[in-house]
Amino acid sequence: GPVASEKKSACVLEVERIQAQREQRRKAQEAANARKKEDRRIYGNDLDLVEYMRMVEREREALLDGVPPPPAATPEDARVHVMVRKRPMNKKELTGKVFDVVTMFPSDTGRMVVHEPKTKVDLKKCIENHQFAVDTVFDERTSNKEVYDCAIGPLVAAVLSEGGCAATTFAYGQTGSGKTHTMSAVYSAAAK
Repeated sequence: GPVASEKKSACVLEVERIQAQREQRRKAQEAANARKKEDRRIYGNDLDLVEYMRMVEREREALLDGVPPPPAATPEDARVHVMVRKRPMNKKELTGKVFDVVTMFPSDTGRMVVHEPKTKVDLKKCIENHQFAVDTVFDERTSNKEVYDCAIGPLVAAVLSEGGCAATTFAYGQTGSGKTHTMSAVYSAAAK
């Protein structure tokens, strides 16, 4: 009888390629469904929240992987320094339907980004980044001692120096943002 060809026809190869792609899509969909099921178990039915959290995390990683531009130089004798301290999220926030939308860069850059979750007119979700440059930023892991050493200690030393001078420091921010926590600690350190 005739010998069967070992070589597959172009039609058979195309069918196999389409089947492989279909199987790949099916597996990806199963993985996405499993992720959604797990997210629902953890976060409840608010999957928009989860999607925004992931989008912010991707934005944060992209920003932190890049090299931030240097901040505008502040002369040592500048009369005003703007410093921003990010407080850690509290227990209520950690267990509630909120997530961290602020990325602080190391304090030597004085740069921070607020990631604003938005929904476009076509209902597509996106993140709008708002960048701010200040003299110094402190992230949520910065201790009160570190804040004192950087922000208040030099002022106290200048006031107590032989030439002396006047110095003022104040905290500004929303209720619950950590002003009293920070200022009470630095006042105690200054008194010592």
